[in-house]
Formats: sequence, C-alpha cells, structure tokens
Amino acid sequence: MTVQAQILRLLKDLQRRLNMAMVLITHDMGVVAGAADNIVVMYAARAAERGPVDKVLVTPRHPYTRGLINAIPKREDPIGSQFRGLPGIPPTLGAPFKGCAFAPRCDFAVPTCTASRPPLVPSADGSVFVACPVVNEGKAAA
Repeated sequence: MTVQAQILRLLKDLQRRLNMAMVLITHDMGVVAGAADNIVVMYAARAAERGPVDKVLVTPRHPYTRGLINAIPKREDPIGSQFRGLPGIPPTLGAPFKGCAFAPRCDFAVPTCTASRPPLVPSADGSVFVACPVVNEGKAAA
C-alpha cells in the first residue's frame, strides 16, 4: 500500500507538472476514487457506465457497477464475514454475444438486454452515461 500510494503521488505530480491526462486501468475502486476525475466501468470489454467519479461511485446506475460497489467490504462488516461477490460466472470473451454481456448475471435483465448491444445513453442528470435498457427506461431501482 505504501508503494502504491507513492506511485500514485508521483503520477499525479507528473500529471500536474506536464499538464497531461492520465488513464488508469484498475479493479481497485479506492484508487479510482482517490486518483480519477472520470470513470468508465467496463464489463467484457464494453463500457457499462461512464461519468464523474463522485457520481458513478456514490450513485452507481448500471447493475454491474452496483455489484462492484456492493462487493467492497464495509467497516460494519463483521470480521470473517462472507465475500459479497457478483452472482453467476463471467462470459467467455472469445465467444460472441449479441446483447449485454452482463445480462445472464443481472437481476434486472429483460429480453431487450440479450437482443442487441445496449448503447451508452445519458442518464437523467446528463453527466453519467449508462448502457442498460432497464436503467435507461427507469425500470431498475435507483
């Protein structure tokens, strides 16, 4: 953790001094929260949700993003409590799939989800984009 923090500080310093953008690819939502301004949550090499970090991580809209956030251990979790992962198994990336790759693991999936690839559509506030027909039609619990 100490080395990770030092590397992130160095990268942020270089970013500031050179006035450049930075792309981080990680599964560590803590790193994202502390180092990024914007986030693209991807599932099976496709964008599921995109927007400002503070909005996406605080109010995740896509079911996959919600699952990732829910899987993060919480302070109030008892020591040794069971891991809260996502149900089901990830897709085989070499096998083609037409619709949303997350649909087989999603509690909100409807037939539209498997019929065609859902586009990234702006949410109600316009700053977060979501590739989920159920969320975009307002049928999933917010």
